[in-house]
Amino acid sequence: MDSNELLAIDGLQGQLAQVTEPQDARKMMIMADTYLAAAKKTYRATRKLEETKEDSERAYDIGVKAAELRLRAEARLGELIREMQEKGELAKPGENQHTIGTDTGVSTTLEDIGLSHKESSRAQKVADNQHLIPEIVEKAIKDNDFPTRKTLLKKANVHVGNNSGEYEWYTPQDYVEAARLTMEKIDLDPASSETANGTIKAETYYTKEQDGLKQPWFGSVWMNPPYSQPLVTQFCDKLVEEYTNGTIKQACVLVNNATETKFYQNMLKNCTAVCFIKGRVKFIDKNGNSKGAPLQGQTILYFGKQPGLFEENFSYFGRILFA
Repeated sequence: MDSNELLAIDGLQGQLAQVTEPQDARKMMIMADTYLAAAKKTYRATRKLEETKEDSERAYDIGVKAAELRLRAEARLGELIREMQEKGELAKPGENQHTIGTDTGVSTTLEDIGLSHKESSRAQKVADNQHLIPEIVEKAIKDNDFPTRKTLLKKANVHVGNNSGEYEWYTPQDYVEAARLTMEKIDLDPASSETANGTIKAETYYTKEQDGLKQPWFGSVWMNPPYSQPLVTQFCDKLVEEYTNGTIKQACVLVNNATETKFYQNMLKNCTAVCFIKGRVKFIDKNGNSKGAPLQGQTILYFGKQPGLFEENFSYFGRILFA
């Protein structure tokens, strides 16, 4: 095995966001499995021999990359399955394929695209928890192991996301004040709680029970969305929609730097500037303690016509890039 395999895997990683058919995502999973199997075989055959140490290390690096690609390809498969089901293009479990979907009344089934219900369910679970992939990869490297779906889903079962109004974690005051200085005021927080709004001080806020996705959005918005799927995608996509159609004037969004996801790429295409926060945000728990550091880095995306003011107020927290 040589560096060509690493380049090939990196190339496939870059193509994932453009994959639009479940079959193509499935093909990438198979390709990743092929690379991974070969890497594991070489690694196990060479790792105990000093004279083949270089081959062993290279095989291990390829295996880790291939295993990560496999997870991300499965996550993409899960996203595509869900998108097709929501559009009525793919029958959901228990639905009659002749009663939903297209103009002819016929919708594709999982069996039609070569997938079982178990594979579909598993892929959607991986998609829901793809934000954990960087941590799973990091832990595998630390343990001199390979990242696996089993490890990801096991971690997902105990993982608690950190967000304002969800799971009792709240945004630190400094970030909120910087947003207020940039936007002059906060008219709306669409994903909040009574406790969270003690810090945000939005004129209007929506709780989990009110469901901000169903309420009107307006003015200057602060948003730290629920970090679990599909809510994080739904809230972020709605913010972009409300901003591009002029319903909201400006917004600051605090969210994980999930650059590999479709919802984050959608925000990047439409925002004005981004602050890549140094370190990890220490969220506040319900007792006021600053200890809720999440598993990956965060960004604050700005939507509006004052990018210079955003830079002035947020450059303290990290590097600012203009869209």
